[in-house]
Amino acid sequence: MSFAIGSVALGFSALASAQPGSADPSSPVASVAPASSVDSGVVDDAASPGAFLSPSALTEPAGTVTASLGIGVDTSFNDSEMTHVGLSYSLTNEITVSGALLLPTESDVHVGTLSAKVQVLRSGRWRGALAGMLLVAGTTGDSEEAGLVGGAVTYCLDDACNSYASGDLALGIEHSSGSGAPFLISGSVVAQVAPHIKLVGEILTGFQAGSDSSGSGGSEFIAFYGARVTQKNVALNVGFIKPFGDNIGVDGPGALFATATARFVP
Repeated sequence: MSFAIGSVALGFSALASAQPGSADPSSPVASVAPASSVDSGVVDDAASPGAFLSPSALTEPAGTVTASLGIGVDTSFNDSEMTHVGLSYSLTNEITVSGALLLPTESDVHVGTLSAKVQVLRSGRWRGALAGMLLVAGTTGDSEEAGLVGGAVTYCLDDACNSYASGDLALGIEHSSGSGAPFLISGSVVAQVAPHIKLVGEILTGFQAGSDSSGSGGSEFIAFYGARVTQKNVALNVGFIKPFGDNIGVDGPGALFATATARFVP
């Protein structure tokens, strides 16, 4: 389940250039600019490439640089805190690379990630992307590495893709040999309810394929619910993260978490 925390996906899109030359104004045939490979709803939302923890298949303009800072406070566990920082760069309209750090203040364990996402499908309102991530977790002098490879599918709920629903499936790759392959599944919905305001909800779970252990059947989940205030260059997500399942009992709404995002779009 810890793979989900480091998952940060961001940025892409190149502006379409018009063909030079003069046109006969009396001609009934007008030149048509090529369709952009970046949704206008993505351009207008600095946090649009994902929901909260889980990624989507959406991409941002080429050359986009995005930085994020998240702070969480879990009042149900003696006010433990964690800080998340991330940075991403869009190589093209379809390819982005990013890095992130998760720094719990009450623990010596730190988590770092390096990831890449490539959009491979754009058909109607459907978007698809492949992604990979390297995760390193550990303390001073001791660390463990793992990886995630998978993909995301997103369906735009309107033509501009201001609102969308996404699903993500990823396979975990670890050094340690186990009885089955670990998988991470997530689903999310981002719904615009007013200009610059969106509601965000998502759920994540994991399971170990081929495992006979009783705790690996996907019966434990992490949910996020909250709101987003956004525009083209800045965004703020505020909400709660709450684990639940057969062996988890957390009172209250969960851990309060806020993430601020700033980006430069060329």
